Amino acid sequence: MAWKFERGDGRYKHRWTKDEAGFVQHGSESIGKCHSSITQEVAQGMLNQGVPYKAPGATTVEHINTTYRGVIYEAAPTQHGVSFHGYPWRGGQGRPALPSSVLRTLRDQAQQQCYLKEFEQWLKLHSA
Repeated sequence: MAWKFERGDGRYKHRWTKDEAGFVQHGSESIGKCHSSITQEVAQGMLNQGVPYKAPGATTVEHINTTYRGVIYEAAPTQHGVSFHGYPWRGGQGRPALPSSVLRTLRDQAQQQCYLKEFEQWLKLHSA
């Protein structure tokens, strides 16, 4: 299935000038910042090669996970079943862990992209 990447008009929350992913504190909220090299076209490709996740019993995709340079990204729906926007993933924050099947697929994806070491580092630093 091909979904549409939709950053959103005037949406800059997950953007910065560094070509790496990270997090910044904004009050009590931690905001994920994306690699600056992720263009609209790159984001669209990431989304379409991502791993969709549906919660048990759900009829629509809850989020899509993928990797970029070893970093795990998550995309959340902007229009259910149609479009998504993405940001760097990290565990915790009251969220369930990534399902093992999703994690295996993402690890394989990172290995195919020659970023397995970076993937394992990201997972070690950002898993709850």
